[in-house]
Amino acid sequence: MRMRELMDIIKDALTEGRDAGLFHGTTVENAALILQQGVFAPKTVHVIDKRKVAGVSLTRLRSKASGFGSVIFEFDQAAMVRRGDRFVPVNHKPKRVARPMGDTEFEEFHIGAIENLDAILRGVWVTDRMVANYQSGDTYFDRASMAVILEHPKLRVRDTSRWVRSNRVAEVPRTPAPEFRK
Repeated sequence: MRMRELMDIIKDALTEGRDAGLFHGTTVENAALILQQGVFAPKTVHVIDKRKVAGVSLTRLRSKASGFGSVIFEFDQAAMVRRGDRFVPVNHKPKRVARPMGDTEFEEFHIGAIENLDAILRGVWVTDRMVANYQSGDTYFDRASMAVILEHPKLRVRDTSRWVRSNRVAEVPRTPAPEFRK
């Protein structure tokens, strides 16, 4: 084996998983505010190297992110790493002791705010049911906030007609967004 091949193998091992998407679930109202400001404010605090550090919680599992809100942001992790964003994996102990694998890593903690969203945002995910309810007027979400989300160019709609974890993107008819009030 040549030295160059060995270096490529080592590089692949060190960067494994860094091209996967990262997800963050939040409410409709928070998602609209984040999209308008273009910044994810650091609202989670973890102790890293015996210091409290503020940042943003992300996960590699979209299903985990969906537990935190109806709108899921998907980020391009490789682009974030290229621009110098820093991550710390956070291990959470499972609630059941019966798991033989021990700690489970669900969180990638982004240190600090996430800025310049347009450069790293892959998609803003909502369900087709949310869109249908909004269009029919039968929604409990804030209509102005929902309109901001539905107008985003990276909107992705999960098709829930066949199964819940579908990645199929549904077509969304575009409607003009009303002015957002703070």
